[in-house]
Amino acid sequence: RSFSKLSSFLNTSNKHLFILHPTGVGVLHWNVIITFVVAYNLFFIPIRTAFPFFQERYRPFWYFLDYFSDAYYLLDIIVQLRVSHLRQGCLVEDWKTMASYYVFSKRFVFDLISMLPLGLLSISSHLTIYHNYVVLLRFIRLVKAYKIRILVERIEGRSDHPNVIRIVTLVMILIVLTHLNACLYFVVSTLLGYGIGDFPWAYPGTMSNISVNGTTMDVVIPIDYTIEQYLNCLHWSTQMLTTIGEVNAPTIAIEYIYATFSLLFGVLLFATLVGNVGTIITNLNAARTRFESRLDNVKQYMHNRNINKELKESVLRWFDHLWEKSRGIDEQETLQNLPNKLRARIAISANRKILGGNPIYEAGDEGFKIDLMLRFRSELFPPNETIYEKGHIGNEMYIIRSGRVELSQREKGQQQFGIKSGEYFGMNCVINFDEFGRERSETAKTDGFCDLLVLEKKDLLELLIDYPNIKVKLDQLFVKEFKADKHKCSVDTCNINISLVKLSKAYTDLQEKYQLLNTEHNRILSSYNRASTFLTSV
Repeated sequence: RSFSKLSSFLNTSNKHLFILHPTGVGVLHWNVIITFVVAYNLFFIPIRTAFPFFQERYRPFWYFLDYFSDAYYLLDIIVQLRVSHLRQGCLVEDWKTMASYYVFSKRFVFDLISMLPLGLLSISSHLTIYHNYVVLLRFIRLVKAYKIRILVERIEGRSDHPNVIRIVTLVMILIVLTHLNACLYFVVSTLLGYGIGDFPWAYPGTMSNISVNGTTMDVVIPIDYTIEQYLNCLHWSTQMLTTIGEVNAPTIAIEYIYATFSLLFGVLLFATLVGNVGTIITNLNAARTRFESRLDNVKQYMHNRNINKELKESVLRWFDHLWEKSRGIDEQETLQNLPNKLRARIAISANRKILGGNPIYEAGDEGFKIDLMLRFRSELFPPNETIYEKGHIGNEMYIIRSGRVELSQREKGQQQFGIKSGEYFGMNCVINFDEFGRERSETAKTDGFCDLLVLEKKDLLELLIDYPNIKVKLDQLFVKEFKADKHKCSVDTCNINISLVKLSKAYTDLQEKYQLLNTEHNRILSSYNRASTFLTSV
């Protein structure tokens, strides 16, 4: 009865319960936990195998941690049964399908192998004579080390500083390999009976008398039966893998073989690390290198054209501010690989505060706002730069992202006023849909470095073809702004201009279709001529 209730619970309204997104935060946090468990086995299984005192002195503690890690391994298999996946671009939400997808994957095979209970073999009496070497049976747990790679890739993809993650990963790899080589060195020294003499290659030992069944015999035991054993071996491993090689010379064949292998592996490891660190440093400076290349080209051009010193200094200050503002990142180039809708949503999120009070932006729904953001472009103006002058025909409006702009209406008693981030100017010339544009009623000049969003009238005209209801609102807005400025206007010109844009697009489409038909006609005519020639010859 309990089983039927559980099945009913999973198959009804709660079938979506405990479904984890494969790239979600929940799976990421769980992978962090499993990675720590795998790291425990990766670090402590070799050291417990090689150094007896680690295993013997803290045996109950190790048993607790071993059982604890095994429980997490089993729990990970249960969690993976509830991790969804994409099928035909959609997230699978059926728990049976998710479970079968995991069971028939390679990950399940690795997880199952890592859970094999080989530790039960240690109960056998004839294995207990090997003392700490029984821990070797737990090396099967290291099959799950692939989880570390998955976590590193996931964090690197989500981090704002991926190069830092790469450097930390390289350092951890170096530490683990040095640790494993230190453990292996002590195992080899144990098999060789440790080193006796003034300068032994193997781990140094000392003679000791022990009594077995009343018989006294001399044996070699390692010195420093404490953590100093491990630190001594770790120092030896560091010298070998960093190719310093300042260790005692080997004396027998097995020592020569192991020392040679360690040196060769150290050279390979060192070369790999240097190459990867060089690549990371290059990536760290890649943006600056590209930026300096652009700057050098501009400086060379100004030098060749004998540009005056004052203008050169203005250009260099503009480049300095551009670097401080964007660190050499081009917004359009960086986001060009994203879909248009997603790129627009990023732009809206980044500029939400400054767009909130703009009448054109607020006149439409969410779809209009997304399409409108794709028409904006960013432009950085230097200090004391005239954006436009009074009386010029205007076809753009501006929204201030950062900086301050001075607007002056000279015909009204030299009136000047400044506007700052989040405010806009030049809108009347954009929503005035007159074919010849509208004269500027003021002069706009920057009061410092200004980052502006620019919207051109032709782009707005193309957008309004798909949003006729927004056009009506902008018509009303223009009449209101027009009356405030006491100028004459005919709003009907908006409809005329919109119609002209539609006719222009239709004419362009007809031209393209005409070219296609003309190409097809020429192909058919050519085939006809070849057939006629062939029939005449026959």
